[in-house]
Amino acid sequence: MFCFEVWKGRRKLATAGIPGQSVVSIIFSWVGRRNEATLNVGGLDSNDTDAHEFVDWIPSTKLKAGDSYTVRVVERERADVPKYRRSQRQVNRGFIDQCKRAIVRLEQQLKGQREALRQYEKEVRASARREAAQERRRRK
Repeated sequence: MFCFEVWKGRRKLATAGIPGQSVVSIIFSWVGRRNEATLNVGGLDSNDTDAHEFVDWIPSTKLKAGDSYTVRVVERERADVPKYRRSQRQVNRGFIDQCKRAIVRLEQQLKGQREALRQYEKEVRASARREAAQERRRRK
């Protein structure tokens, strides 16, 4: 089976591979707005067409300057058992929960913005009334 061996220095972290219908990926990423670099070794096991599973051998791991990783492409009879398995339903449920939390957060922000807008409109109307009163006094 086609596998990836992932090493940190001289220590092997995982041999990642899934036989048959599958995807295995190694992702090194850096997110500038969070100033965060991460490594993820995971994939998608599609061997059971009714229940795709997302797998992780190395879940999102923070990296720091000076870290050294090596990836070897190898043929193996077996790979390490993934540390985590999540069904498509679990992933969807997590995504839905994340969206619900985002909606609540956005509604709270919108409520605050609406209140600020009402206060601003109130101040604008009061200012307009003062200016109108001053104009009437000036004309007399």
